[in-house]
Amino acid sequence: MEDTTRAEVVVIGGGVIGAAIAYYLSRRSIDTILLEKRGLVLGTSGACDGFFAVQSKRPGLLLKLTLESIKEVEKLSKELPMPIHYRRCGGVILIENRREMMFMEDFVARQREAGLEVNIMDIEEAKRFCPLLADDLEGATYSPLDGQIHPHYLTLALLEGFKVSGGKVMLRNEATEIILEGKRVKEIRTNSGVRIKTDFVVCAAGVESSKIGERLGIKIPVIPKRGQILVTEKISPSVRAILFDAKYILVKLYPEVLKDVSDEMKKLGVGLIVEQTEHGNLLLGSTRELVGYDDRVTFEAISAIARNTLRYLPGLRRVNIIRAFAGLRPSTPDGYPIVGPVERVEGLIVATGHEGDGIALAPITGKLVSELIAEGKTSIDISPLSPSRFTYNP
Repeated sequence: MEDTTRAEVVVIGGGVIGAAIAYYLSRRSIDTILLEKRGLVLGTSGACDGFFAVQSKRPGLLLKLTLESIKEVEKLSKELPMPIHYRRCGGVILIENRREMMFMEDFVARQREAGLEVNIMDIEEAKRFCPLLADDLEGATYSPLDGQIHPHYLTLALLEGFKVSGGKVMLRNEATEIILEGKRVKEIRTNSGVRIKTDFVVCAAGVESSKIGERLGIKIPVIPKRGQILVTEKISPSVRAILFDAKYILVKLYPEVLKDVSDEMKKLGVGLIVEQTEHGNLLLGSTRELVGYDDRVTFEAISAIARNTLRYLPGLRRVNIIRAFAGLRPSTPDGYPIVGPVERVEGLIVATGHEGDGIALAPITGKLVSELIAEGKTSIDISPLSPSRFTYNP
């Protein structure tokens, strides 16, 4: 038996992006229903690290959005009904050799020009944040603005805040049909027989977004990248900032550094990330693998991550790995998220493709999409993220 209801907005996807959008809509008293095809934090937002990273963003719009997102997450820490475990711990990018240093000096100079507080330091200074570092590293960069957050708690707190404000979360409801009247969104139907009359649909379905687009005859060019992460046993406080390696940043901006990377590392897309949780475990990673929707952990990646970590932190050699997990990151052809209205379908807004930046960009994405729906414009120009930059003929 079909169940018919109505909402001003339907958000498809209950990960951190969808949760943030729903929450910010509820703050504006906009009647919203959120659809999640499975349960809570079972997708990308439940299988990632807790980096709230600023230094990894190239100067320009992404860096600007991340700096604005910091302002938002600090407000959320105070107003959400559950703790989100956010702390501004700072971040260190480790530089392996002189060649990487040359690239990072240029990168840091551009970031500083864009207003980011960041500096370069030698490896002895970097050891103040992690005494386990290798002695022969060339140096590091540091920004006090990088932080940590618990992605599970952030997602759940946003959803709880949404529900407290009157929003409705419908779990195990997959959006199977989006019905149009002419070119305008009219109704959504789910696999459980629910029909929702609506004015706006927000596609925040992460790696499933391309499938949503196909149902409307449009192309949303999001593909999954697998990221694998290792978890160690608890150790005494040893990592006082989030850690990256320079290659994690440079492979996107300066492809020539790839000649210094082994074939295995190229295949797996291994880049160093290290953070210590409040319980003492370390999260070590990660990979960027194009393997479709396969979210299994592999021995090849576990071994590569462990070797790469020991290059930078040989002091972890006797620390035990207790488990590993993998998640799929929604990536786009140009490395930028897709956020904005779809020209061919009135009332359809896309908010997806954040890849590894979803946690850090969720608060500002939620705010901007709520502005778009409520006011028809955004307080920050996000036109470079528009879906219209891609061809919409599958």
